[in-house]
Amino acid sequence: MKKTSFQQLFPAPDHADLAARLRRPDGMTDVILDTDTYNEIDDQFAPAYPVRSREKLRVRAVTAAPFCRDPATVACRSADPADGMEKSGRS
Repeated sequence: MKKTSFQQLFPAPDHADLAARLRRPDGMTDVILDTDTYNEIDDQFAPAYPVRSREKLRVRAVTAAPFCRDPATVACRSADPADGMEKSGRS
């Protein structure tokens, strides 16, 4: 079986295509807010900005990464989604 190179799978886009992708969209933009909010200085701003920007952004979903409440605990990282829900008290 012949291997496919990275460049064949993902050819470099031309400059016009890149510029078009970087332009500010007209109208509403659908967003998914992926967050790990806890109690750091910016955590309250992350979800507040898109929710309060309803004239520009349409929040379609919010995901939350489990966080560790006890930094001394070695097993802070979740092994899988069920483990994360258990650690966040949502099981």
